[in-house]
Amino acid sequence: GGKKGSPPVEVPVRHTDALKECPDTVVQPYSFNDRAPKLAHERKSTEETKRLKGEFLKLMEKLPGAAEGKEGRPTEVITNVIELKFAPNTTMYQYDVKLVPEVKQRRRHIQVIEEAMADQFQDVSCVVAGDIVYSSKELKATEVRYTPKDEWLKKLSPEGFKLTVNRTTEITTTKITQDVITIFSKIMKSVLDKSSFQKINRTYFDLTAAKPIMGMNKDIIPGLHMTLAPAKTGSGLAITVDVVHKVLSKETVFQELHLDKKANHKSLELKVRDTIMMTTYETKDRKKRTVHIDGVDLDKNEDTKLDELNGMTMRQYVEKTYPSEKVPAGQPLLFHKALRKNKETGDMDQVREYYLPSTLRVTGLAPEISGPEIRRKMTEMCAVKPNDRFDLIKGMTLSFLKLFRPVGEKWGLQAQKGFLAAKARRFDEPTIEMSEGFTKHGTSWRFDIDRRPQNPTPTTGCIEVTQKLANILVMIPKRSEGTWKDIGRILNNSLSHFANKKAISFKEEWVDEFSEKAVTATVEKFGNKADMYLFLADRTDDRAYEAAKRVPFKHGVASQVIRNDTFSGPKTKSCANNVAAQMHVKRGNSLWRIKGCNLPGVMVVGIATHHAGDGAGRGEKNSIMGIAASTDSEMKDYFMRRVVLTAGSTVSKKLQEPFAEALKEYEQKNKGFPNEIVFLREGGSEGEIPLIMMEEIAKIKESLKGMKVTAKLTFFLVLRNSHLRIASFEPSESGSGNAKLTSQSAPACGTIIDTTVTHPKAFEFYLLAQVANIGSPCAVKYKCLHFEGDKINPDKYEKLANHLASMYYNWQGPIALPAPIMYAQKDAKMTGDCLLTSGAIMATPTATKARQPGL
Repeated sequence: GGKKGSPPVEVPVRHTDALKECPDTVVQPYSFNDRAPKLAHERKSTEETKRLKGEFLKLMEKLPGAAEGKEGRPTEVITNVIELKFAPNTTMYQYDVKLVPEVKQRRRHIQVIEEAMADQFQDVSCVVAGDIVYSSKELKATEVRYTPKDEWLKKLSPEGFKLTVNRTTEITTTKITQDVITIFSKIMKSVLDKSSFQKINRTYFDLTAAKPIMGMNKDIIPGLHMTLAPAKTGSGLAITVDVVHKVLSKETVFQELHLDKKANHKSLELKVRDTIMMTTYETKDRKKRTVHIDGVDLDKNEDTKLDELNGMTMRQYVEKTYPSEKVPAGQPLLFHKALRKNKETGDMDQVREYYLPSTLRVTGLAPEISGPEIRRKMTEMCAVKPNDRFDLIKGMTLSFLKLFRPVGEKWGLQAQKGFLAAKARRFDEPTIEMSEGFTKHGTSWRFDIDRRPQNPTPTTGCIEVTQKLANILVMIPKRSEGTWKDIGRILNNSLSHFANKKAISFKEEWVDEFSEKAVTATVEKFGNKADMYLFLADRTDDRAYEAAKRVPFKHGVASQVIRNDTFSGPKTKSCANNVAAQMHVKRGNSLWRIKGCNLPGVMVVGIATHHAGDGAGRGEKNSIMGIAASTDSEMKDYFMRRVVLTAGSTVSKKLQEPFAEALKEYEQKNKGFPNEIVFLREGGSEGEIPLIMMEEIAKIKESLKGMKVTAKLTFFLVLRNSHLRIASFEPSESGSGNAKLTSQSAPACGTIIDTTVTHPKAFEFYLLAQVANIGSPCAVKYKCLHFEGDKINPDKYEKLANHLASMYYNWQGPIALPAPIMYAQKDAKMTGDCLLTSGAIMATPTATKARQPGL
């Protein structure tokens, strides 16, 4: 899909007046679930959990309620959301089930309970979640005996199983509580579990719709991702339905390892560790199994006798259980670390579950092949236009509704067919103020020095030049001599235009090739005598690139790496201008500002995390948290810090110190502390909301109190992958009431939604800030988790988020996320992937101290 000229697609649409139809049934904005205490990496007692839940409910009362902005041009968009209706006074029952004898494997454990419930209570619909059973009717019996039909379970307990059923609570749908949402979500999940879709993690994929990736032994498969949440609809609940894609290898792991003759122990670990794999065989319900592989055991093979299999080998077990599977010789065993309950002590012990490489296929992309080429192919196959995206969503949604309808009737549930049309608003494009002579083209802008219709001799390419860039050390490999002759003069011209027409001095250092050794020797030779280091890369070398970032940092100097092929195309001058802009920004200069984006006394702080390394390297480098705090009213300059999150540490434990430094920097530059601080926190999930509110925000308030800062605090959780797809639409010409989507249906940048599909009790909004050239865009979700003031002004924060999306100096146009988050993310990534210390090379756009010339 996604080709030009593709015919329009019609999808069913439902219009709803959110303000009039939304009932007041949602109890609270966010929930304190059982996971919340565990996120702090501490074991908490039941009493402590109850106390924390009470504190969390008090915080809920202080949150601002739902609010809608007024600025912007009204419009209407179609969303990938369907309404879930239910009987208002339905009673559901929750039971605790004890199984004797116990079954170690969770999958088998649930299988026994499901079969026993279906056998004993044939007129009752039940949903099993571990040791908890939800039923649509009251269960009369308190003890159930069941003899399974499965041969494996019969051997485990020849006399059958005994189930003790104890009712714990009744749940009614009079109010939409977290328990109601949990039960409805479990019902949806049970329908998908019994469908033909294959579950991988939390998404259900259609293996029959796999498409081959050209030039690779891999397929790409579409999957159905569904989320149930409160919304401003007639019933108060809505389901977000999205289609995601995943890569699945055609070859088994054994075939991949067998072809890699140079593989050693470390390379094997990198190939298999921390990956989700799918079996080649099917279980009795005709589903393939998925397993998380933690490592490889080279001391064991297919003929090693295992205590876990009662003395059997993996060859014997596979050939007996799955006769169609052939077991080749010479296979190291892969293992998954599982938790099993010790019958004697009652503790959870860690055990290994072994798997044969010949029975597994890798899902997703391995680190060593996750390069630009395969990602480009994936983008071409997945980034379809809105009409194709919604056509695919419509097809998978109809398949789900067909399966869900008979099950939902037993619970009083009815999923509506049409996609919800949401009321939206569109902000005008931000007015970009640049130096004279630089042109703006549509929704993007570029620094086109050689096309100056208004001012042929601009004084500068930056609106502010606070740190001059005069002396540049250029390391040139011998094979890049021709490239440097072509681009040296052009780049010098671009750089001088960005520096008030001041001359730029290039000091050339010739080396054999772009390597770690050459980079290190060059930097150690010149130290901090240069304003910046410029490295020409004649080849791809990750270690050399890391050195180009790490070694200059030790001397307090920024660096720029340019590949030879960057200037191989026809747009040499345009590339030179972009490189020059990046180099000046790294020195702390400002390229543009947004007219009207001037908030005196307001400090914006972006937080982002990066999981450094891939596979086995992740455990060595840990995670990095980056912080970018604005230090001026126009949001051009930022103070940046980053911290390493070691095992057991959380963001809340590491946040106070860098935040205190940012406040001191703001006070020094502005002669006073800010009046309001707006936090934009990316990298969390909705399940972490209790931890963020009770620990992270609490630590921030402690820092403010300790420094005697009286600034008001506002905190937003920013969710990049919200799965909310939106498209502009036209009424169908057939008069059926459907929506007609064309290839030009992508909404304009600056589209904002704060009603219909948002929470009825909390202030949150969706923002599409970027330009959507291809594909159906995914709007970014902003959830307000803390606000200090009488009444929140939604327009203020919605416009701020939209403006900040156009202030990222590394891209000449609006992006999806606010600039502070992108700077923090870039800083954290550079620190984790390229630096061995906890410092950073990306000082964008923080000004550094000017160095004396003298190269």
